[in-house]
Amino acid sequence: MPASIKPKYRILTATELQQLEQEFIYFLASQSISVEEWLDYKRNQPNKVEEMIVRFSDFILSSTYQKCRLVEEVTSNGWIFYHFDDDQKEIRLVGITLDGSAAIDFRQVDRATLLNLLDAAPEGTLRVIQARKPQMADKVHEVDQMLKRGAFLSQDLTLFNQLEALASSL
Repeated sequence: MPASIKPKYRILTATELQQLEQEFIYFLASQSISVEEWLDYKRNQPNKVEEMIVRFSDFILSSTYQKCRLVEEVTSNGWIFYHFDDDQKEIRLVGITLDGSAAIDFRQVDRATLLNLLDAAPEGTLRVIQARKPQMADKVHEVDQMLKRGAFLSQDLTLFNQLEALASSL
């Protein structure tokens, strides 16, 4: 790929591109690229094809990250939710972390049993954490940075709300 064509975030995978085929067709049309032109690019201008895929990837990911409400981060020692409150321009964090020497690896914990861990774990080994912080001016960049360190987009507001209620009651 030429040095001048770098994605802002990442290039969509082949599977993602297949799933977004119709959106890609609309994207090409919005760029005034006809079917004939696209076929010509594919045959004769691979750099142009790569450029369009990078631009489409940037468009899709930017839009997705901007709409994101919830990010989860699961590590060996914790399960953290980050809720983006765009109205308040803040991120509400809630999660469960190790607070001691429990032999728990959260990466091996099923989400359905996450809350049960608090009851099952020995006293003082787990804690519920809660915090708030201002959202960065560039939310898209902030979400991208979280994903690059291993977090993932989530829609499980039910589990987030249960953890937040639990944290508030402690």
